[in-house]
Amino acid sequence: MVCFLLLTVSDKLFADNIVYKTLDFAKAEMEKCNSYSVKWTATYGKDSWRVYYFNNNHAEWKYVKCGRKMKCQMHI
Repeated sequence: MVCFLLLTVSDKLFADNIVYKTLDFAKAEMEKCNSYSVKWTATYGKDSWRVYYFNNNHAEWKYVKCGRKMKCQMHI
Protein backbone atom coordinates (compact mmCIF):
# COMPACT_ATOMS: atom_id res chain seq x y z
CA MET A 1 0.00 0.00 0.00
CA VAL A 2 2.79 2.44 0.88
CA CYS A 3 4.70 1.51 -2.27
CA PHE A 4 1.64 2.22 -4.45
CA LEU A 5 1.18 5.60 -2.75
CA LEU A 6 4.82 6.53 -3.36
CA LEU A 7 4.56 5.56 -7.03
CA THR A 8 1.42 7.64 -7.42
CA VAL A 9 3.00 10.65 -5.75
CA SER A 10 6.25 10.34 -7.73
CA ASP A 11 4.27 9.99 -10.96
CA LYS A 12 2.54 13.32 -10.24
CA LEU A 13 5.80 15.02 -9.24
CA PHE A 14 7.62 14.12 -12.47
CA ALA A 15 4.72 14.39 -14.92
CA ASP A 16 5.65 17.95 -15.90
CA ASN A 17 9.18 16.89 -16.91
CA ILE A 18 8.03 14.72 -19.81
CA VAL A 19 8.68 16.41 -23.14
CA TYR A 20 8.05 14.99 -26.59
CA LYS A 21 7.72 16.34 -30.09
CA THR A 22 6.00 14.99 -33.15
CA LEU A 23 6.58 15.69 -36.82
CA ASP A 24 3.75 15.79 -39.35
CA PHE A 25 5.37 15.56 -42.78
CA ALA A 26 2.19 16.87 -44.43
CA LYS A 27 2.60 20.17 -42.55
CA ALA A 28 6.40 20.39 -42.36
CA GLU A 29 8.72 22.32 -44.62
CA MET A 30 11.07 19.77 -46.17
CA GLU A 31 14.25 20.06 -48.17
CA LYS A 32 13.91 18.40 -51.56
CA CYS A 33 15.32 14.88 -51.65
CA ASN A 34 15.06 12.12 -54.24
CA SER A 35 17.53 9.63 -52.80
CA TYR A 36 17.65 7.22 -49.90
CA SER A 37 21.27 8.07 -49.10
CA VAL A 38 21.04 11.86 -48.66
CA LYS A 39 20.65 13.72 -45.36
CA TRP A 40 17.96 16.40 -45.36
CA THR A 41 16.01 18.55 -42.90
CA ALA A 42 12.31 18.78 -42.10
CA THR A 43 11.12 21.83 -40.16
CA TYR A 44 7.83 22.32 -38.38
CA GLY A 45 7.37 25.47 -36.33
CA LYS A 46 10.55 26.19 -34.40
CA ASP A 47 11.71 22.55 -34.44
CA SER A 48 13.90 20.86 -37.04
CA TRP A 49 14.62 17.19 -37.62
CA ARG A 50 17.64 15.89 -39.55
CA VAL A 51 16.44 12.94 -41.65
CA TYR A 52 18.66 10.11 -42.94
CA TYR A 53 17.85 7.30 -45.40
CA PHE A 54 14.33 8.55 -46.11
CA ASN A 55 13.03 9.88 -49.45
CA ASN A 56 10.39 12.59 -49.99
CA ASN A 57 10.38 12.68 -53.84
CA HIS A 58 11.65 16.27 -54.13
CA ALA A 59 9.27 17.30 -51.28
CA GLU A 60 6.24 16.44 -53.44
CA TRP A 61 5.07 13.63 -51.15
CA LYS A 62 3.29 14.51 -47.90
CA TYR A 63 4.99 11.48 -46.36
CA VAL A 64 8.41 9.83 -46.54
CA LYS A 65 9.61 6.37 -47.56
CA CYS A 66 12.59 4.55 -46.13
CA GLY A 67 14.86 1.81 -47.38
CA ARG A 68 16.88 1.04 -50.45
CA LYS A 69 16.47 -1.69 -53.03
CA MET A 70 20.12 -2.81 -52.97
CA LYS A 71 21.18 -2.37 -49.36
CA CYS A 72 19.31 -2.33 -46.07
CA GLN A 73 20.15 0.83 -44.10
CA MET A 74 18.10 2.69 -41.57
CA HIS A 75 18.96 4.95 -38.65
CA ILE A 76 16.34 6.45 -36.38
